[in-house]
Amino acid sequence: MINLKKIKEYDRVFLSILALASCLLLFRIGYRTLWMDETAVLLYLHASPVHFIIEYFKFPDNHPPLYYLLVVITLHILPWSEFAVRLVSVLAGLGIVTFVFIYTKHLLGKTYAYNAAFFTALSSYFVLISQTARYHSLAALLTFVVFYLTHQLVTTGYDRRYYRLFIVLYALVAWTDYPHFFYSITLTNATFFYYRLRRKTVFPIKKWFAAQMVVALTALPLVWLIYHRIVYQGDNGWGMSNLLGNSSSHILVGILFHIYSFFFGENILPWNNGALAGGGIVLVGGLAGLFLGIKRKIFPPMYIYSVVLFFSLIILNTLFFNIANPRYNFIVLPKYGFVAYPFFIITLIGALRVLPLRWRQACFIAWFGVAVFGLYNFYSTSNYLNGSYFNTFRSMEYTRDNSREGEYVAITGNLNQGVYRFYKEKYFYKLEAVLPEQFNTLPAHARLWFFSTGSDDLFTTHSTDASVPAGYTIVKQYDSVPLDPTLKKLKEKILHRQSYTYKYSVFLLEKNK
Repeated sequence: MINLKKIKEYDRVFLSILALASCLLLFRIGYRTLWMDETAVLLYLHASPVHFIIEYFKFPDNHPPLYYLLVVITLHILPWSEFAVRLVSVLAGLGIVTFVFIYTKHLLGKTYAYNAAFFTALSSYFVLISQTARYHSLAALLTFVVFYLTHQLVTTGYDRRYYRLFIVLYALVAWTDYPHFFYSITLTNATFFYYRLRRKTVFPIKKWFAAQMVVALTALPLVWLIYHRIVYQGDNGWGMSNLLGNSSSHILVGILFHIYSFFFGENILPWNNGALAGGGIVLVGGLAGLFLGIKRKIFPPMYIYSVVLFFSLIILNTLFFNIANPRYNFIVLPKYGFVAYPFFIITLIGALRVLPLRWRQACFIAWFGVAVFGLYNFYSTSNYLNGSYFNTFRSMEYTRDNSREGEYVAITGNLNQGVYRFYKEKYFYKLEAVLPEQFNTLPAHARLWFFSTGSDDLFTTHSTDASVPAGYTIVKQYDSVPLDPTLKKLKEKILHRQSYTYKYSVFLLEKNK
């Protein structure tokens, strides 16, 4: 078992990798705007940590409060900025890089631990999720360590320090993200009972159940939050549940798309032939190495555990969202099961290790090329699958430069009260904020700045101008984040309907007489 207290031999190579990860995570961290889901945390920044907890339990979000609380605390220490809002996720991302190194070093040795940490940090998808002001990287880090501790406790027996750490982190997962907590419950118990039934564990069953009970009691208040969200707030998301889920083809594509996202990221499209060919070499090499290693029985049990966890997680994540809320497009699913990402890296590194040296070197070179291409596109906010993440401040700058005193700005889901407060002094200082219920009360010829988002779900397409309120005429319009033309045609062919052209628009509207 790894003694975490004695891990002090972070040599220069690992520290260099960690420094690289820090640079990649901090570079241009404030270049992209906070997209819609990220802006949820801005609604809480006016509150003190204590006031936030009180307010949250009165009117909960559809996610547990731990991540929000950490951001609120951070913003009471640091000046308000995109850096401060995203810092918790960045630190969790660095934690993932660190623990991938620790985990892989224990499993495959120091050389492959360097490789695993390096390629973890170099992934544009990893940088995207770890720069996002959401709970995904924090939930992944906590759950990753919980799975490691599960294996260690089950295979080596009871250790008081690790047992207590397991309980604490397990409970923190519950207070960070519901899906990751569900995956933790399912797979930690599956691991324990698998070893128990095969009589390969000496861990006491009473202590295992005691841990489950402690975590369940700790998470009990979350039941109230979910109940409140459904019954009193009428959360439509929970009402979308469907035990039949989507079609089997949608589920299969969703599972495979986890692998695509984890390797290629959001900024390499399927018709980027060079990157796709390079990535194909790596993935085929990894698949060959995996089969070869299994056939020769050369993989250690902990590696097999990691591989099983990876495939179990992407299957569970896909099934969970296909049942819990089938409206979710498969493109967004991987971030909700982000804990599978470090296991993907470990699986691929371990599989490539089996290949002959020249093949292995060729795969690593190809992987490096794909990763650099993805990072280049990511930082230049180009060549994206999901435009939601790649808006810049041009629309806000357009609003600031073209607005006048006496005009209004609409407070909607696309520009909520938190965003308005966060950027008021910089972009909206000329404008008065109004809510949708006030639109009809504004005087004739009143001018209203209105932010809108285009989207496609499984059932409906929403163009940016579709949400312009009735009784208003468009005077000016600024569009940003265009959909890739090939991607647009592909989506229209799959969905059998027109798709939107621009992801984001800001309109200057004038009220009719």
